[in-house]
Amino acid sequence: MRLLLAIGTFRQTLPFQNEKVIIIGFMEID
Repeated sequence: MRLLLAIGTFRQTLPFQNEKVIIIGFMEID
């Protein structure tokens, strides 16, 4: 769940293109 919250925060700060990269990175860590 921490990953989802973090992704939601990045969505507001970074563009959608970067959002996808961040999501992939978090998924790898998970």
